[in-house]
Amino acid sequence: MTHDQEEALAIADRVGVMHSGRLEQLGPPTTIYSRPATPFVAEFVGLTNRLAGVVRGGEVEVRGARLPLVQPDAADGPAIALVRPEAVTFAGDGETAAGPLVGTVIATAFLGATSRVTVDLGDITILAQLPTSDAVTHPAGTRVRLALRPDPVLIARDEAKAERA
Repeated sequence: MTHDQEEALAIADRVGVMHSGRLEQLGPPTTIYSRPATPFVAEFVGLTNRLAGVVRGGEVEVRGARLPLVQPDAADGPAIALVRPEAVTFAGDGETAAGPLVGTVIATAFLGATSRVTVDLGDITILAQLPTSDAVTHPAGTRVRLALRPDPVLIARDEAKAERA
């Protein structure tokens, strides 16, 4: 038993995530990370961007991008998409005219082969985890267009908004 998440994910065949004395999810580390069962698990294991969106027909639309859902039977309506930083990349087109995924790099944290880039989109700050070779070409102050890789995402609901939808 360990409380060190990185150690647990690196050496375990199965990982259990507990919350308030209740088992939230039990499974292989790759499943716990890439297909979390609950919003708590998604945010507990690794970093997560919380992006407002709308669920429609088994997908969630987030800032102009349509992403598949881990749970495609989720009810339509407002939701928060939980997007991992490694699913956020720089768009290759280099176009930085105003748009929902255009912002300014405000910080870069070097992690070796990868770097974590913080981008201010104006109304929200988003984390992207990129190869360092990509990150170094976009220092702080650089305008960038981001893209969201279409990985399945988990959603969280604001119950008050969901009831009004």
